[in-house]
Amino acid sequence: MMTNVPTSADFVFRNGRVYTVNAQQAWAEAVAVTADKIVFVGSNTEVSAYIGERTQVFDLGQKIVLPGFIDAHAHPIVAAAFGSCISIKDNSSVEAVLSQIRRYIAAYPDKQAYLGFGWENSLFSTRGPTKEVLDAILPEKPIVLLSNDAHTGWMNSAALQKMSFANDVPDHVANGGEFFRDGNGNLTGVSNAAATSMVVKKLRLMAAPDMAAGTEKMIQQMSRYGITSIFDAGLLNCPIVDAYKLLHSMVLTDELPFRYFGSYGVMNNKEISGAVDKLALLAKKYNSDRLRVNTLKLVLDGTVESRTAAFFEPYLDTGFASDIIFDKKLVRETVLDAVARGFDIHLHAIGDRAVCEALEIATIVREAGYNDARITVCHAQVWRDEDRKKFKDTNVFVNFTGSWIYPDENVKTAISERLYNQQFRYRVLANDGVVITQGSDYPAAETVNPLENIEMSHTRMQVAETAGEHEALVPLAESLPLEMAIKTYTIHAARQLGMENSLGSIEVGKYADIIVMEKNIFELNPYEIHSVMPSLVMMAGKIRFAGGVVKIMDRKNPFDEQVDLYETWFVENRHIFLSEVAAIKQILPATGKGLEIGVGTGLFAVELGIKDGIDPSEPMRSKAIERGVNALKGMAEQLPVPDEAYDYALMVTVDCFLRDVLQAFKEVCRILADGGVLVIAFIDRETPLGQIYEQKKQTSASYKQANFHSAQEIKKFLELSGFAVIEERQTVFSLDNQPQAVKPGTGEGVFGVIKAKKQAVQKGSIKK
Repeated sequence: MMTNVPTSADFVFRNGRVYTVNAQQAWAEAVAVTADKIVFVGSNTEVSAYIGERTQVFDLGQKIVLPGFIDAHAHPIVAAAFGSCISIKDNSSVEAVLSQIRRYIAAYPDKQAYLGFGWENSLFSTRGPTKEVLDAILPEKPIVLLSNDAHTGWMNSAALQKMSFANDVPDHVANGGEFFRDGNGNLTGVSNAAATSMVVKKLRLMAAPDMAAGTEKMIQQMSRYGITSIFDAGLLNCPIVDAYKLLHSMVLTDELPFRYFGSYGVMNNKEISGAVDKLALLAKKYNSDRLRVNTLKLVLDGTVESRTAAFFEPYLDTGFASDIIFDKKLVRETVLDAVARGFDIHLHAIGDRAVCEALEIATIVREAGYNDARITVCHAQVWRDEDRKKFKDTNVFVNFTGSWIYPDENVKTAISERLYNQQFRYRVLANDGVVITQGSDYPAAETVNPLENIEMSHTRMQVAETAGEHEALVPLAESLPLEMAIKTYTIHAARQLGMENSLGSIEVGKYADIIVMEKNIFELNPYEIHSVMPSLVMMAGKIRFAGGVVKIMDRKNPFDEQVDLYETWFVENRHIFLSEVAAIKQILPATGKGLEIGVGTGLFAVELGIKDGIDPSEPMRSKAIERGVNALKGMAEQLPVPDEAYDYALMVTVDCFLRDVLQAFKEVCRILADGGVLVIAFIDRETPLGQIYEQKKQTSASYKQANFHSAQEIKKFLELSGFAVIEERQTVFSLDNQPQAVKPGTGEGVFGVIKAKKQAVQKGSIKK
């Protein structure tokens, strides 16, 4: 249906196959976006009404369009912290694991302690590896290594000594966790559950700098896979306050390319005391659509691989049956307190005993009258048939991870055949009307790619290079249809987060979270789904990634038809122009190879002796070339220039026309040599004349589409892009065509000029 048509949309996607995930309109051809919202979904013919002079139009060439993926269970900040630690990716043998540890320590010999992640329990006996193996690598400094499921720790003797643990310490059980001992009663160096968490926290191995250093890599990776919203299922072992401060700063500067829904995670009885009060403080401070903390996460048990998942039956190889981690009375009281304050609940439950307790908790909440409280049971790897009806009756969400659904010999040796064949039964729950959602569980799981998880929930086998390479996990009847699997990552995940009215489907009025896939996953061999990547990712109406596969339809550049008008202004206002040149010349490097970005007709480049330029407008570039400038076609956000090719760069009133200032500045940083400088001249919005420019821009042919910035905003963008401001100048205090003074600083003259130096980035650090 046609709605009230705006004069134009910011973006139009047409000639596509849009899978909206909206039951009322499952498929469409075109989508229009204005600001951060979807304003039209429908046919190619109807969308034409939304195309105006400034609309950016994409011809999709029949590519598939999906709603942005919502990862409903991950640990991204933990992943970021692990990015600065020992990463164990090769688990082909014990020696392969040890080799990776040795290489990291050799590369970073100055660290006082080492944290690592990723070793597999299956490489060792049920009691795990020993401290002596790590002592042989490094005896004098602590080493703590978390397993790939993050529930088991392996440490050397130095780490145990730093913790003041000794073999004669009688109480080696800590808040539901355990420090293992050998047959002689000696600590082996292996711990599980809360015991591992205690070691990591006490030794301060997850430091804020490490967390920050890995964050940029983490967000780029997740955004590249089409993730536009994410639920953090617990900042376990990380400095929580520092993490949310970092995320908040990234939201303010629009550096975070997805929405972040956080939680307060609790792993043991000691931590649960006061947990709801701590969550309340975070929730009060962070409560927006871009960053929200509104969930209490409780880890009821461990994992099957570490033999800590809670089952009613004992493990085959240990003879022990694990129970839930928490005191039942305490955890139930805590959950009731949380839902009474309006918080969501996220319960980690893997074994059938833990799932039973999770459903009992949900039952108590419903009986207390909290029928609208959102409760999620995550993983639910094994559950009893007698508990099946409780999932629907208690109206819980069930969250799972597709990449866990495959035959596993380690698991097969741990639990009975009956339990083994009852794993990961989600389709039957979906058929019962239970809302099932997916999350990557990254980095506990190896991949953050939504399509890998979608494929594995669809095929019930590991991703393979060729079809039939791996066997599927029974029962095959639990395989999810592809459409259902996609919904677990879109509209169902949005419902889990309480955001179904804003996210999860391509509908008018919802946020413009859209991904364009490079191949049609509905027509592929199911075993190839994981290999498909997005060619374009949009979050909140802003393009976060564009791989170049989607064709951007030609549209008129406003400057293409204003060359004469542009040139005339500088002739008629010669004195103002020369004043601007003088302000730039005072701080522009006198030597070195320079590039003007947004060179226009070359007026500034010629006056300042700059030989090279870049501009997107063909008519403007032609004039610059006539003036002797080597002017290339290109956009500031994606410069056609090699790394470290120039000593300095100049941008004159370009910032106000950029779609992504931060990305443009990062590109400039990339093309500058070490110690290179960027000189940026801009219309300072906060000056008296800047306010006049702002008020009159709608009637200006040149500045109608401009987005002016203040000096403080420019400085912040520079800082975030890897620059340090070193000089400032200002001029043009009136619009009278007469010579104008050049003064230091900014804030008075409408023509501000800032010189910034590219900061050196040391290995393992972040740009300050």
